[in-house]
Amino acid sequence: MVASYLGVGIFQFPRELATFGGPDACWSYLLLTTGYFLLIYLFLKIAAIDPEHSFGHLTSDLLTPLLGFSIRWFRIGVHLLLAVVVVANFGQVLRTYFLMGTPQWALEGALVGTALYAAWYGTAVLGRTLETGFVPTLLASLLIGLLVIGRMRFAWAILPSSHIAVRPTLLGAYHSAYLFIGFEMLVQLYRHVRVDQRRAAVRWALSLYSATAAFFAFGFVLVMGTEGPAALMQAQWPPVSALRLANLRGFFINKLGLLVVVVWGLFTMGFVAVRFWCLSHDLTETGDGRVSSTYYHLALVATALTTLLISQLLSNVVVLVHLFQVWGLPIILGYLLAMPMLILPTVWLRNRFRPRLAPSPPH
Repeated sequence: MVASYLGVGIFQFPRELATFGGPDACWSYLLLTTGYFLLIYLFLKIAAIDPEHSFGHLTSDLLTPLLGFSIRWFRIGVHLLLAVVVVANFGQVLRTYFLMGTPQWALEGALVGTALYAAWYGTAVLGRTLETGFVPTLLASLLIGLLVIGRMRFAWAILPSSHIAVRPTLLGAYHSAYLFIGFEMLVQLYRHVRVDQRRAAVRWALSLYSATAAFFAFGFVLVMGTEGPAALMQAQWPPVSALRLANLRGFFINKLGLLVVVVWGLFTMGFVAVRFWCLSHDLTETGDGRVSSTYYHLALVATALTTLLISQLLSNVVVLVHLFQVWGLPIILGYLLAMPMLILPTVWLRNRFRPRLAPSPPH
């Protein structure tokens, strides 16, 4: 589940938070993380309504078949959009800082191919692969971040404002909402958890989200304190600029910070692999949640090729991110807010007013 949202904003955060939140950036981040915690909790409630069937079947049954069909294809478009944005962004980072002479298609093709391979063998293998790499990468990022703390010249900028301004706080939270977008696929994952382990899985999902929010809070303190508000708002990839300052004399790799940025490719690959998994399941699963292995692999290949093609057509990352902020973000947020507001009250009303069965007549 962590891979479903750890990837979209890892190279851009906290630029929008500082730009729109200003002195209230800390309050914006608190509002953002609290709101997402509540949304994740509500989506876990939705997942538990009918865990034996697909989400498309659930929405068609509770709402209407037409609305369920529309939601299914909307989800497919969202997964594809997120995959394209992340692939194009990471390819541009690699080309800017490390492999300047390498064609863009080769960098992005390597990422897409690796994500395709990670998702090829199904849910369990994908989960174990991501579990193996994510924890060491997170720990390495935190340790390298500690090396940068000594270069924090703008520690004053971290202090929260004593007077909370409502509009900047809301704008900062809204424009930074891309940070955890993607978590809604937990509805699909919930069915793949063993019945006796689902309660523990819910606790793990909420706990790991809280840990990820703390990880990004540390990144916010690090980047803001190192670069300062003015430079932060002008940087295209603020975390990369901050980690470039990390080095360790006498070590066989001098620029450790840049090494961590490369390793962050694992986060990006995991995010894209999860998107491919979601897309393929949305395209091929039946009402009872079954997926044909042949159709799954065909959909996986088609998804990977489509992602790579679109990322080549939209090679200008600045324009792509701007379009995502202007059009994609409000639409996806509207969907995330609308689903609990539609589904949970509908379930409550159905259970509340469901006609009770008449007692059998005595024999």
